[in-house]
Amino acid sequence: MPSRVRGNSPLPGFSRPPPSPPSCPSSSELGGGPVYSSRPLLGEGVLVARPGSSCSSPSHESRRPGREPDRSGHGSSSPRREIPEFAGLVGSGWLSQVPGWDQPDLELLRSAWRDSTLRTYKAPWKRWLDWTARVRVSINDPSPQDLAKFLSWLHSQNFSYSSILVHKSVVANFANPARTTDLITHPVVRQILKAISLKKIPENKEIWDVSVLTSWISSHPPSEDSHFEVSRHVAILLLLCSGRRVHDLTLLLTTKDRFQDLVDSIVFWPAFGSKTDSAVHRQSGWKLNQNPYNSLFDPVFWVRKLISLSANRIRSKNVDSLFITTRGVVKAASRSVIAGWIRTAMTAAGINASAGSFRSAVGSSRMTSNSSLDSILKKGNWKSERNFLKHYFKPIAKKQTIPSVTMDHCFDPI
Repeated sequence: MPSRVRGNSPLPGFSRPPPSPPSCPSSSELGGGPVYSSRPLLGEGVLVARPGSSCSSPSHESRRPGREPDRSGHGSSSPRREIPEFAGLVGSGWLSQVPGWDQPDLELLRSAWRDSTLRTYKAPWKRWLDWTARVRVSINDPSPQDLAKFLSWLHSQNFSYSSILVHKSVVANFANPARTTDLITHPVVRQILKAISLKKIPENKEIWDVSVLTSWISSHPPSEDSHFEVSRHVAILLLLCSGRRVHDLTLLLTTKDRFQDLVDSIVFWPAFGSKTDSAVHRQSGWKLNQNPYNSLFDPVFWVRKLISLSANRIRSKNVDSLFITTRGVVKAASRSVIAGWIRTAMTAAGINASAGSFRSAVGSSRMTSNSSLDSILKKGNWKSERNFLKHYFKPIAKKQTIPSVTMDHCFDPI
């Protein structure tokens, strides 16, 4: 809590302005920006009128162009004014936990979160910032009641229950990390979540049939000269034969230590960064086998075709990802870019689902085709049987009898 300004002493880091007549500024002279209220920032009685001033308007004497106050804008004094955010989340309570840390230390701490996870957290955190500004509660020191109200507001905005749970985790872990457990275990927070779960209409538990997509692909083969169509096709084939996450496709590189072309097969050793990767566990290698029965669904042929097309686009640029952007600046394709490619094919095939649903669709398809559970778990890099059976294995929405294309033999975890 900043200490009260005493007398006419200037604030630290500011020079005393020359004396001027005690006149009140007009409303047009005052800044029109929003005022963010946050309990760690402003305590009662901190903002006091200057002696001799009869103005009732807000004080703006500290708002001088080109100068920043010494106190951090997020509730704690920090000598690192050049770092207004932590891990891309403006105002995160982690800032107050590491005052004075050097940049290498901050970068090391930040690396505890996957880049894709932090990107996912940005939108929920932005909603939290907007909501706290509107209702005037603390950004980085909320009470359990504040968090419960925020979750209730999300429910009123028709957010899904799973999305509300993500928002809860983001706020609890990044607002004030020292109080994470207190927030998520508080009875008010737990009960509001229970109430929301009971109010939400159960979602359709069926998952789409992969045969619908493979049938569409058979009728709409990719042009071998189109970098976009080949990139999309390879992404779909790798998900169909492996059952892994869309994000895992971004970890496939073509460098000598990560890629091996063995004539009748191709091996990828994914870079670190999968959701299940840790200090003691890494996802397996990907061995792609030729499909002698159907060249359209031969991952080895199409991966080679993609590498050839990408080489013409990469040229001398230092990009070693299997999937690169198909237009604009040449760079590694992000998870969202690849998911966008996949969604265009799913939409064209009449499948109304996200690219992330691929994992559930492939796993459920294999379960119904009598593949062994152990084989499904290993190929899909599942961390636990319970997680797969509880959250991903679903009945398949069979609309019509469609010839299926099996690709189980095209992938081996090694």
